[in-house]
Amino acid sequence: GVDLHWRTLSEHENAGFEVYRATAMDGAYERIGSYVSNSALRGSGNSSGERDYHYHDEGLVNGTTYWYKLTAVDVRGGETYHGPLRVAFNSAAAALVNPGEVPATLQLRDNYPNPFNPSTTIRFDLPAVAGGVHEVQLAVFDIQGRKVRTLVSGKYAPGSYALHWDATSERGEAMPSGMYIYSLKVGSQSFAKRMTLVR
Repeated sequence: GVDLHWRTLSEHENAGFEVYRATAMDGAYERIGSYVSNSALRGSGNSSGERDYHYHDEGLVNGTTYWYKLTAVDVRGGETYHGPLRVAFNSAAAALVNPGEVPATLQLRDNYPNPFNPSTTIRFDLPAVAGGVHEVQLAVFDIQGRKVRTLVSGKYAPGSYALHWDATSERGEAMPSGMYIYSLKVGSQSFAKRMTLVR
């Protein structure tokens, strides 16, 4: 998700804050958080001291740029807008390659290097899709079919993505030399390829 932080140096008749989000700077902004229902967004009323605020936004789509606006609402209902703030969202799992380009086909690419030590890069392509979002899972298995590590699990916008596997398990343990299978599942489609770790 995205963490938003802000600080007030002082407050005057501040009822609280509301957070708005859009997928374009001039786009339609949707209210996603309000002091009415979220106590963390309630203001101090009148205050001469500093105060820190925080809002966590979940359920975002990887490879998508979001815009946020913050509104301070006074006790009479008057609003003061701040922003917009631009956030290009990518989880740590996979980075968008060549932003703006949309692949023609769904594809799991060969990892590179292969054989590898100590790490390798895995790339996959997601084409345009109705609804604009793919449900993606990418995991590494040993040759017996036991899952070693989940690398990607979540919603991704169309695009080409790359991520690194450092040959460690879910618990951070170094994996031994051998053949491994990396499997991509996108919706109802699955792809698998082999790679070799040489210590």
